[in-house]
Amino acid sequence: MTNIITKIFNKLLYLCTILFIFEMFIGFNGKMLILLGTPIRYILFGIVFSGLLVKTIINLVTEITYITTKESHPCYKEKVRINKISIFIDLVKNYFTFFDFILALFLLLNIIYVFVVPFFSGTSIIQSLKETKAVLLVLCYFPIVILIKLNKFPWEKYRKAIKVNVILLALVHIIFYVGEVIAGDATFVLNLFLKWEEITYGYSQRPLVMMPKDGIRIIYSTGILLVLIFYFTIDSLKIKDIAILIPLGICAIFTTNTKSLIFGIVGGMVVIGGMLIFKHIKFKQASLFRNFIILITVTAVYAFIIDTTMFNNYVFSRISVTFATATQNEDFSDNTMFEVSRDSQILVGTKKSNETRLIQIKQLLNTWKERPLFGWGYGSSAINYLRSSEEVPYIYEMTGVALLMKIGITGIMLWLSYCLYLLWYILRNVLRNERVIAVTFIAVALGISTQFNPYLFGMPGMALLLFCFIEIKSGNLLE
Repeated sequence: MTNIITKIFNKLLYLCTILFIFEMFIGFNGKMLILLGTPIRYILFGIVFSGLLVKTIINLVTEITYITTKESHPCYKEKVRINKISIFIDLVKNYFTFFDFILALFLLLNIIYVFVVPFFSGTSIIQSLKETKAVLLVLCYFPIVILIKLNKFPWEKYRKAIKVNVILLALVHIIFYVGEVIAGDATFVLNLFLKWEEITYGYSQRPLVMMPKDGIRIIYSTGILLVLIFYFTIDSLKIKDIAILIPLGICAIFTTNTKSLIFGIVGGMVVIGGMLIFKHIKFKQASLFRNFIILITVTAVYAFIIDTTMFNNYVFSRISVTFATATQNEDFSDNTMFEVSRDSQILVGTKKSNETRLIQIKQLLNTWKERPLFGWGYGSSAINYLRSSEEVPYIYEMTGVALLMKIGITGIMLWLSYCLYLLWYILRNVLRNERVIAVTFIAVALGISTQFNPYLFGMPGMALLLFCFIEIKSGNLLE
């Protein structure tokens, strides 16, 4: 009877995890279905997280019972006289590595800026929890580590599901883009979401649909997950993946026309290119290096062809004016856009966007100067300056400066220390396992992309971090 219950529990947990993965990729804002006033994303996460904890506890109890009752167990003679709590502590030490303890310490120290700093600065702790709630997703890593050690977590199956879902996400972006091109406006996507609201009888909240004047763009927070297409290609470096996934990924990324995301991918490619060159010089791995050269060449050629044909040079036109700023005689305070050529609209839009970011940096730094050491805590916002709605006042595009304002010099030192540890870890492992190179790509792409867009503290951003940590563990990169 117990075995039957265990099998049913494992199958239900597996099903809920697959559904959670699907919702994370295709659920846009996480509110495509709302049950009892709670978005389906949070419901599924709660089920998966609770299920992982229960499964971990059951397996640990089983392991402890086996050690203390089976005379055939090699540890029986040593452990039989020791209480079960001591055995549990020993097991935890065996399951976790130095890498895991450093991550746990980093998360624990950040609690200071979630509760203590907001309490003394006057920032709402509720807002602080709202901003950091997605970090709970990273906590799934710890029970997963134990289950992987016990061979009770089918990561390869989940990995395949993630690969399928990122391909679906790319196709959705492309379909949305083509639909809007044919319609000539945003009504195609809007009508799809309105139809979904009818199907769910209003138990959903559609994401915002906008139509920029300088062109069609498909922009959602889940777009950051598109970097996984390039990750899977880099991880395998197989010609088949390069030929199929790269053009699909480029098309999908270009539909967002998000410069920070494109720069993140390019930056990631440059960094891992340097790592592969170093590895090639050290070990003369000609096939690996050759396939990467093919990857870079195919990516560049496809990017040029796709932008020229499908996007009419829209993407490269935006990139070419990335750092344009307003002159003294230009004023964008009235939020107007003139009816001029597309290239002129792109230039004006970029100048306006960059001007907004410069103002944002100034306001954030002015607020930081009031509390330079510890900041204002997570959930805080610049004094008398909101970039988003009052519901989420803590969201800013300039993530690095916003983080400085929120956690001060001490918090930034904490983040830098952890990042330096990760850098040391990467350099230590780069010659031992190819997967660390692919994981580095995600880390660099996410790091660059989040400097100009608020991706990091959302569920998709945290999902990417969790994916990286699990890949590290499953790839046996740790000593």
